[in-house]
Amino acid sequence: MKRGFLNTDKARKAAEQAHAPPPEPDPPSPDLSALSKDNGKARAVHQDADVDPQPLSSATGTPNPEAEQALDDLGRMEMPYYPRSSPYYHRLPPVVQKMYGTKKRVTFREWPRDPKGKPILPLAEFKGRTTPNKLSWGATLFDFFTVRRIPGLNAITTMTGSKLLQVMENIGELGYAKAEVEWAATEQDPKVVRVADTQELIERYDLRVKLGIFDSYSMIDSVRESALKMSEYQVHNEHGEGDEDMEKEDEDKEKRKGKEGPTEGLAPHAEEDRTDDVSDSMDVDSQWSSMHSDEEMLEEDESVIPIPPPPEITSPFHPSHYPPPWPFIPFTVPGVPMPLQERIPFHLLPRTLYVHDPFNVLSVRRRKIIDTSWLSRPDIIRTYTLSSSPAVQEEIEKAIKDAEEMEEFKARTLIILRYTRTKQQIENHEPIIEVPLPPYQRRLTKVEESHLYISPVAKVGEGNHSVVYKAEWELPRDLLTTPDLCRTCMKESMKEEIQNLRKSGRWNRMMRAACWGPKGLTGDSTTQTEIDAMEDVNDLPILEKDGEIIEREITCIVSPDTHPIKILREMEEGKVWELFKKKNQNSPANAANQVIITFAQEEEVPLPKGSTSISAAPRVRINPKLAYQNPYNALCPHRTVTNVCPVPRTTRFTVAAKLSIQHDTHLAREAENYQSFPEHFFQYWSGYNFVPPIRDPVPVHALVPQFFGYYTPVLEHENKEASMDEEKEESDQKPNLSPILLLEHCGNPINPDTFSMDDQEECRSLLLRFHAAGWLHESVAARNILVQECSPTEFPTTWLTTETERSPSFRLIDFGRSRKYNKSEERMLEETAALRLFRLSY
Repeated sequence: MKRGFLNTDKARKAAEQAHAPPPEPDPPSPDLSALSKDNGKARAVHQDADVDPQPLSSATGTPNPEAEQALDDLGRMEMPYYPRSSPYYHRLPPVVQKMYGTKKRVTFREWPRDPKGKPILPLAEFKGRTTPNKLSWGATLFDFFTVRRIPGLNAITTMTGSKLLQVMENIGELGYAKAEVEWAATEQDPKVVRVADTQELIERYDLRVKLGIFDSYSMIDSVRESALKMSEYQVHNEHGEGDEDMEKEDEDKEKRKGKEGPTEGLAPHAEEDRTDDVSDSMDVDSQWSSMHSDEEMLEEDESVIPIPPPPEITSPFHPSHYPPPWPFIPFTVPGVPMPLQERIPFHLLPRTLYVHDPFNVLSVRRRKIIDTSWLSRPDIIRTYTLSSSPAVQEEIEKAIKDAEEMEEFKARTLIILRYTRTKQQIENHEPIIEVPLPPYQRRLTKVEESHLYISPVAKVGEGNHSVVYKAEWELPRDLLTTPDLCRTCMKESMKEEIQNLRKSGRWNRMMRAACWGPKGLTGDSTTQTEIDAMEDVNDLPILEKDGEIIEREITCIVSPDTHPIKILREMEEGKVWELFKKKNQNSPANAANQVIITFAQEEEVPLPKGSTSISAAPRVRINPKLAYQNPYNALCPHRTVTNVCPVPRTTRFTVAAKLSIQHDTHLAREAENYQSFPEHFFQYWSGYNFVPPIRDPVPVHALVPQFFGYYTPVLEHENKEASMDEEKEESDQKPNLSPILLLEHCGNPINPDTFSMDDQEECRSLLLRFHAAGWLHESVAARNILVQECSPTEFPTTWLTTETERSPSFRLIDFGRSRKYNKSEERMLEETAALRLFRLSY
């Protein structure tokens, strides 16, 4: 077939079909057994197979000549219609989608070969673009190709466009597949994809609190009772009852309350020693705990639990930092708190964990619980400490030292925004405006404490060695949020500052000192003596700003509508600080104290003949009143409309807390493995991986849940003078406290029988990627793969889509038996088990 490159009618017709609107959602997936039987008949790729692939067959395996012609032209044509970032390239073209039904990821493009070309030999040095897991990577579905290793023969393999570009350059065949070469040359490098913005999720939750939605769950009695009365009042009005009946009922309730005594809710951080006087020995007909409904109840013999001292006033957990209606009763607010999905570096994991456990869940005992409401029992607070392996502990200490040095470096650096001018400003010969930002707000370099709330009502699962609960984890807000700058306030302040300069006459003196007038550069020259006489022409270099000694400057050239926070984030993501610090350290004194970073360019405006060059325009630095804003302090009027102020200095998240039965070592080994896993196990990457023997692209999502620390209980110091018998008696009376492994909550165990072919392949790719990194799982089962409806990189508002549009996310879990392997035969057993689990065959 001739390669017309859009110069044939059939190719043009195929292009029109390819860029038609997306088809209606596909019908439900067929039975998996049918898919597994026809698995080899409707495939586009055969990895190193010696037979022709069947990309042109229908779903039943029957060749379709029209589709064959269209797909052949489609796979070889130029695609100039959409930018590389378009979602179009992450969907199959309609003509391809019709052939594969519900399958959404297929290698459908073919790289044409010169009939006289050289054979493609296995060249290890040519890998193309790869992710840190060392697997081949493509940015879109259009970056994966089938190619004949020897022209004219049926030896076909799958490669990425970037790898084929290197191979064809090596064998001198770049001129034959020009369209494919041009497409592969425009592919960008893989990049880490951030999860949904945690700060935005927190702010949206705060907004719901502001609306009073959660007032009935407040720990503050007055707030909770007021919300409940309002709810009852609304119910009464719906049934036509008057206010007098409501008032009478309120009076009766107050009288009964006075006779029964007050029932006050406990503060989140108890300040008095309390004992758990609730016995588990109750009527056998009462309801059992959902955790052990069929087990014999154990008598509860608990001693007085010492309550840790209240936090210092400087701690974000001090009760004075909780404005009403905060705090809320744990495990009562529906749908919140939000799951924590953001990676927390080891050195920022809290050193001390205070666990609120009124039901004594940490003892992992089989017991009967009658009332599981949080306020039914006094709070019990256990103290835990972060436990790390020696190697990780050394990394943590180094990371803390490096972070402190970097924060000091940032605090002594002044960031200046140099705004580009608009076309009108250039034509009016206005000067270039520079604005120094407020001093850098130092971030946390370590976290001293956090609080965990655990309850039997939130049990997730139970195995032979451990029990998992959904827990509420309370962290300092500053750990996951950054101060903000109001862009509206900034614009108004800049405008006001320029007006003040004009009114005082200082603006004119500044322009005269720069030899600048209404028509640009003037012919008059200002002597240095005259400039020195103008004491207020320009500010002296800012050597000290709000107590920080300024040693260096970073000037950012930005467009007028740029948000300064966006610039700061791009500097963090682009490693600007690290590069600047390295340059500053490796250069002679004061040689690298200033750097200019260009984020925008001024528009080229043709000026009349004889006009002053644009580059000669003076730069005027103004100092408007600017300040960073935190929602727990004060916000400007522009932000109080959409943000809540004040808010606590902490925020809660949902995490998974894994507990161990007594004397079991699986949990400790699993924690060691999490600390040994490579960083890419926890990361989301753009694009897709090619993971042999899977023949189609698979997403590069996180492989395992985020690891939030392994915590062990802090036991009281025993009396050194006590006898051996006394020590044994005391140890027998002390309850067993399980260590805690905190992880990201990633959904529920999978059911392979309900999965589509794409989902089965993605689940199997997790194990293959795990093996590629040198690890054996040693417990391959459906219960050890979790699924959640949407990827953590998607914002929750996008979850309100149809089920066919959702992109589920999968994770491997349970690594208590996992280990490194040396022989490839060991991994083959697990891969065979995965094939049986998902009923796949390759």
